[in-house]
Parts: sequence; C-alpha cells; structure tokens
Amino acid sequence: MIPAAPVPPDHFDAATAVEPLGAGRFATSLDEHYTILGKPNGGYLLAVAARAATQHLAAEGIDHPHCLAASASYVRTPEVGSADLKAEIRRAGRRISHVSVTISQGGEVAVEALLSCGLLAPDDTVHHDAIVPPPVPPPEECELAMIVESDGTVSSLLDRIELRLDPATSGYARGEVAQDAEVRGWVRLVGERPFDPFSLLLAADTLPPATFQIGSQGWVPTIQLSVYIRGIPAPGWLVARQHARTPDAQDVDVESLAHAQDQRLKGHGRRLRHPIPFVAVQIEGRADEYIRHHAKRLRSLIGDLALVHGWALRRLSLL
Repeated sequence: MIPAAPVPPDHFDAATAVEPLGAGRFATSLDEHYTILGKPNGGYLLAVAARAATQHLAAEGIDHPHCLAASASYVRTPEVGSADLKAEIRRAGRRISHVSVTISQGGEVAVEALLSCGLLAPDDTVHHDAIVPPPVPPPEECELAMIVESDGTVSSLLDRIELRLDPATSGYARGEVAQDAEVRGWVRLVGERPFDPFSLLLAADTLPPATFQIGSQGWVPTIQLSVYIRGIPAPGWLVARQHARTPDAQDVDVESLAHAQDQRLKGHGRRLRHPIPFVAVQIEGRADEYIRHHAKRLRSLIGDLALVHGWALRRLSLL
C-alpha cells in the first residue's frame, strides 16, 4: 500500500485561496480534496466565497475581516478546477457590510451567495444561550467515519476533515434504523489546524446526512445553505450535531450546530437538501458488515421486482 501524502498544515487556506483580478473579480481553483462524489462540498464553496468577500472589502479599505453570516444557493454543481468569482459590495456599514459573491465556471453561475461581514469580538461572552451542546462521548470513544463513494473509494473530504461519530447516532452503518434523523459527533481539521470564521463554514456541512439514521439510502446534496458564525473557537475538536427536521421524499430541512469544547455555540447552520441516488457512509472496521447488509437488501429488492414482473406477465397472458 502506498502511504498517504502528508497533509500540509495550511491545506484549508490554500484550498480556499482566491487571486484578485481587479474590480471585484477573483480567480480560484476548487480543490479536489474538499469533495463528495467528486463534487465540491457546499460548506467549502461558501468558505471560498467568504474569502472573496472579505478580500474585496479589504481592497476597498473596509476592515470587516470576518464572515458573520452567509447564505448561498447552489444553482448548479461546479467541478473541481478553475473557477471565477465576482464580489459586489451591497452596503458598507460601520459594523457590518453586505457583499454578494457569485462562483462561475464556463460563464455559468454555479453558486450565488450573500455574506454579512464584520469583526468578531475576542470576548464573545453571552448573557443567555438556550442552545446547549448535545451529549457526545469523548472523541476516543467515538467511531471514525468513512464516506464510501459509488466506486468503492473513500471520499477525499476525509483526507482533510476528521469525523468521529457518536455510536448512538451511527447505527445506519450497521444496518440499523432509528426513530430520529440525527447524527452527532466530533469534527476537526486534519493536522489539528484551529477553526476560524472561514473553516467554520465548512464545519457546518461535514457530517453525514442525518436522514441515513431513518433508513434513507440517498445522498442529499445541499441546494441552499445559511450559516451564522457566533465566535472563534479555541483550538481543538468541535462538537457537531445535524438534525433533519422535516424529511420527505422531495426535500429535507436540516439544522446543524457546532459547539466548542467549552460548550459555547460557534456555528449554526440551516440548509435545504434534495435526495439523489445511494452513496454509502460506514464506520471504520465495519465495511464487510455494512456491505453484507445492503447486499441482502438489494437481493430482496431484486426478488420483489422479479415477483412483480412475473405477476405482470401472467396478467398480460389473460388479456
């Protein structure tokens, strides 16, 4: 086996870097390591847009270096590789500036984002916090997640993000079906690079789909994502929770939370997702069990189809 190449400590900064071209235009190269099914992750794309927004503000002499809130619609799925960005300041204020950013490829817009930027205070003391972190065992007692794509390879996103899932919410990987559409666990950047306001946008979109827990076999790409950044966490793990609030056959409304180890909320995301065909997410060490379970389900489905086909032929013979 060829050993994996070491991950550079500035991997996220390099992957989200944008090159200014003047007049609010930027160029970038969408990184292959921040993908699911070979397509750039939605939170990663939002972080790239935030880079363009804050750099454009700085070029205009506006000191709003942090993204406080961001909302994006994913008009079409971009590919890995070169992309163009256009940033426009919608309003520049004393505390908050609003910037629109588009990400395009081949002259077609793929992502449209609106970002509110400002300056996060170093002391983010709050007087009231009604959102408490979920109960999650320590990272060493959680299970290392793998995202297995349709060709059997492990997703490249996990070359850059380490996920450890709470065993209580990873039953889907063992063929179990739960009552609640919720996944929770720990997340950090590989190499223990601290999270910042840019990478928190990525953290809001890294957990496996919560709908896996209730038996869904479809991947659910993000079609709209909104993230609020509440503060800069101390170095270390984040406690992440994703809960599907109104799953149905057409769309899924998902809420995600990211707490620092001091139990303070640092990122809060809401998104609308749309199911597409199956991709497997499994727990390290349980691949054979997972494959056997789904092979059994597939054989059962094929058998049911065969029975329906035979019934249809018999009905036609009576006509």
